[in-house]
Amino acid sequence: LTHFLKKKNIINKGRPTPKLQNLKSKNKKTFRYFNSSYYDSNKWLSGCEKSQKLYCWPCILFSRESNVWSKFGFDDLNNYHNLKHRHETNRLHIECLITLKKFGNVRIETCLSEAYNL
Repeated sequence: LTHFLKKKNIINKGRPTPKLQNLKSKNKKTFRYFNSSYYDSNKWLSGCEKSQKLYCWPCILFSRESNVWSKFGFDDLNNYHNLKHRHETNRLHIECLITLKKFGNVRIETCLSEAYNL
């Protein structure tokens, strides 16, 4: 129950969406800079000011695998759109997204209590 409450508290605080002004990738002669509007168009996207990297909020919370979006952080802005799309269509990401949407909606204790009263 304590683990559930800690995770629920983290979820209630909301996904971190810092500006990440130092996140940039060099592409031949130019730099690509992170744009905070990416957060608006990708509700799963989260960022870390300390690491200056992007993460997937549902995958950080619920993924059982360690990858660039859940543990190591993403910073390749040159390939952002392709790799973002690949991640969005990944089965594990979709499972984590569903788990986040359903998290805390129904507790087994409530179900058992209702069944006991029948």
